[in-house]
Amino acid sequence: MRVILPVLAVAALVATGCERRDSLNNLPERYGHAGGSGSGNSGSSWQKVPRADEQVYTVAQGDTLTSVAQKFGTTVEDLIKRNDFRSHSEFKAGKTIIVPRK
Repeated sequence: MRVILPVLAVAALVATGCERRDSLNNLPERYGHAGGSGSGNSGSSWQKVPRADEQVYTVAQGDTLTSVAQKFGTTVEDLIKRNDFRSHSEFKAGKTIIVPRK
């Protein structure tokens, strides 16, 4: 259902002749996504939205996956999985990540 609603919204805009791109700009937020700038963690243009049991953290200089996992009481594996990291090189200072809590 989450995919169908944005598709239907776009189809409705096309059918009515709406060509304004800004009409589509808030679709990601409306359907549970943040971002939309093309800098998503998984290669898509949408980023994941943190759940109630998670928090957003900006990686600081000197942070490692292990140090962040220990700081928040989670595991490196959970950090990698939740943020769709394909390699450790995606974890770098300034990157905003979602930290699952145990």
